[in-house]
Order: sequence, then structure tokens, then C-alpha cells
Amino acid sequence: MISAVKKHVRDRSGFSVAEVLIAIASLALVSVFILQMFIMSAHLNRRAQYTDRAQLLVNSCLEQFAGSLSPLALSDYPQFKGAMLITHKDGSLSAVVNLNEQFAPEPDESEAHFRLIADVLFEDADRLPPLPLELDGAGSPAQRSRMLSLSVSVLQLRSDNDPRQIGFGTTVRYEQGGDVS
Repeated sequence: MISAVKKHVRDRSGFSVAEVLIAIASLALVSVFILQMFIMSAHLNRRAQYTDRAQLLVNSCLEQFAGSLSPLALSDYPQFKGAMLITHKDGSLSAVVNLNEQFAPEPDESEAHFRLIADVLFEDADRLPPLPLELDGAGSPAQRSRMLSLSVSVLQLRSDNDPRQIGFGTTVRYEQGGDVS
């Protein structure tokens, strides 16, 4: 009877110290990988949000350009309030505005996280390739004075001084006769 009790006690003795240490080490190792996955997921989620917001901003600029009566007045675009406007020798325009992390204009360049850049390029009608016949409202061939193209990009400014483009778009608009202001 005593041997049966000793055998029963020996069977219920539990885990050894070595088994417990191996289990804790295994759990710690798995936990490190899971934590790294959460950190990477949060980083990728933030990058995706930035990319989505940048592309939304680019599309907004392109739509404003396409529907504007004065497409060259970039300073009137809400996205370019307070932008630095540059007129090039060829008559093209560039607008540059620094943005903070919420994509709002940031006057202090050292605090900027993003940079919105728009370039408006012109081509006179005599330099344009022929297009299929376009008719104006009266049914006569439309006169094109020039083609305007807008390229918009959003750059993410990084600490290593290597900006990364996270949004880009371009559109073309033909102006019919006369000057565009």
C-alpha cells in the first residue's frame, strides 16, 4: 500500500524546473515575433494612410485644375494657400508648399513632413500634335491656343534627406482661343 502511495505522489510531482524554463523561453521567443509583427503592421498602416491622403490631395488639385476658369491662378487653389510660387523663363509655373503631418500647410520648413509640388507646363497650339477634329458649341472646328498640363506630386520628407514620392498625378487641358489668366 505504501508503494502505491509513493507511486501516486511521484506521478503528481509536476513539471521540473528545466521544463518550466524551456516553456518560458519558448513563450518569450514567440512573443518577440508577435510584437514585431504588431510594430510592422502599425508602421505599414501609417504609410498607407499617408499615401492615401497624399493621393487624395493630388486628385483634388487635378480636379481643381480641370474645372477652374483660371487654371494658372494656383494661389487661388485651397491646397496652395501660402505656397511659394515660381515662374520659369519658359512661362511655366511651379508651386511648392510644405505640409505638416496632418497635411495642413506648415510655414516652418524644419517642421514639415511633406511637400506638395505642382508644375504647370504650356505648349502653344502650333507645337501641339494634331488631334481628332474638335467642335465648339456652334459646330465649327474648335481653335486651340495652347495645351496646359499639370503635374502634382507629394513628397515625404525624411531625416536622411532622401524624399520619397508618395503621391503623383498629371492631367492635360486644352485652352480654346484667347489667353488664359
